[in-house]
Amino acid sequence: MKYLNLFSIFFLSLLIPNVFAETVQYPIILETKNLKAIDLDFIKNEFSKYDVLVIGEEHDDKFGHKEKLKLIESLGKDHSIILSMEMFETDQQIVLNEFLNDSIDEKIFESEIKLWNNYSDYRPLVLFAKEKKISILAANPPRRLVRILSRRGWAAIQNLPIESKNLLPTLYSVEAFIEDRYEKKLSETLKGHGDNSALKQMIFAQHLWDASMSEKIYQAFHNTKKKIVHINGRFHSDERMGVVYRLEKMGLKVLTISMFSEKNNPRIEDKNLADIIYITGTKDNVKIQP
Repeated sequence: MKYLNLFSIFFLSLLIPNVFAETVQYPIILETKNLKAIDLDFIKNEFSKYDVLVIGEEHDDKFGHKEKLKLIESLGKDHSIILSMEMFETDQQIVLNEFLNDSIDEKIFESEIKLWNNYSDYRPLVLFAKEKKISILAANPPRRLVRILSRRGWAAIQNLPIESKNLLPTLYSVEAFIEDRYEKKLSETLKGHGDNSALKQMIFAQHLWDASMSEKIYQAFHNTKKKIVHINGRFHSDERMGVVYRLEKMGLKVLTISMFSEKNNPRIEDKNLADIIYITGTKDNVKIQP
């Protein structure tokens, strides 16, 4: 078992009584503004002030997936919500809707959609939405089209059939909300993946991911007036960049969560990471080192 780093434990000691005892209970949920421990009821009440909740996750966090289900179950009790997911692509929306509406069974649904390798982690969320009649947005652009952009540039996108282009956000939407700070982060993350020209196209492809998700959320919110709960990888939303930056530029009020696994040494001290830091761990208490 890996341990929380010393800096994080120091902050935990200020927030949680007896943190230097042998064990700590997970999940740990912190409001970063005041560095105080909170619970699901607090998040539910706080969400009432916002249009969108963006949950930045680690895709392989097994305990995080269970915590997201608990959180969304809680939010759905008091709020009329739509669930938006990075895990489904825009051209899968029809099949997803058919399954949610009981037009097709689960076996056909799973055979017709190219699911993520760890779809079993997200399946409980999908089944919960189906049971509660909650719509799900397939928010990501089709991977094959993003690959065209990253390898051949936007000009190649313009040659696509109109039906394919309709699955993507407009060029204006992609370019209108590009943030210098995020560009720098992308450049540092993707450097070494080809020459400058290739790097620029890869960065633009990342903007396409974010633009698609934010545009779908914006449209759904204004068409339905329902609150949106969106799930994406933390890179898309940490430090209010990517999807969050775009949504706020569009005029939506966004509450953010960054959900960490305790084994990855969460940056509790970083108040700019998200409005709420959600640290997941094993069901049992975990021994820590002071």
